[in-house]
Amino acid sequence: MKFLLVCVAVVLSATTVSCNKKKAPPEGLEEWKSGMLALQVGKPHNAVGNFRDSCNRGFAKGCHQLGIAYDTGNGVKKDPAMRQKYYSKACKLGHKRSCFLSKNSRKGR
Repeated sequence: MKFLLVCVAVVLSATTVSCNKKKAPPEGLEEWKSGMLALQVGKPHNAVGNFRDSCNRGFAKGCHQLGIAYDTGNGVKKDPAMRQKYYSKACKLGHKRSCFLSKNSRKGR
């Protein structure tokens, strides 16, 4: 009986420990947030650097924002090849809007 109670206590404590762990934020999230803030305060060149760092860490929204920058010329020179590169990368990372934009940019929009 004691053995059974000890086993139950161990299982319950292990469950409690695993439930209290905070999930780490995705890699690249902070860089993306910094980039969005830079855009809001009118510093698109700084934003592009942050988005590039975010994308290099595998954060889809960072890659998507780089695609937008190369599409619009905000913070960088317009570049259709780079636009396609970053929309495609964001798409591969699961960003649905980038998949749509990547597909349409190949058609010549």
